Amino acid sequence: TLSYALASWQDLHALLPGLGQTGLYESIQYDKLEGPAKAGAKTKGSAADITLAKTWTDASSSPFGRFTTFGEFYASRDLDGPNTGQTVASFTPGIRTWFSKNNSLMLGEDLPLGHRASFYRVLRLTYIFNF
Repeated sequence: TLSYALASWQDLHALLPGLGQTGLYESIQYDKLEGPAKAGAKTKGSAADITLAKTWTDASSSPFGRFTTFGEFYASRDLDGPNTGQTVASFTPGIRTWFSKNNSLMLGEDLPLGHRASFYRVLRLTYIFNF
């Protein structure tokens, strides 16, 4: 998949100092699925994301350094294929913490949005090791 994306991060504390460490992330993306595919299969898609995050503790707080809560709205759309025009949207509340200098853990649950749920529940657990 070749993905073309535009993303940005806004430090809301700079605009509204009373918010503390609060940020807004947004992105848009276009995907082109490359390689052989069956006739009529999906080859193009798009996605958009907006996330509000608030960090409650500093990096030295143990064991929950940079403890952050977030809420993410995400939507993806098939631009061709058998489900052309179908949009799947979700809201994901979650948390993230750094339990050591190079180790982070993130937990969230994707909740489907819309009249008809496009999926059941999805729990996300992400471990990040920076090196």
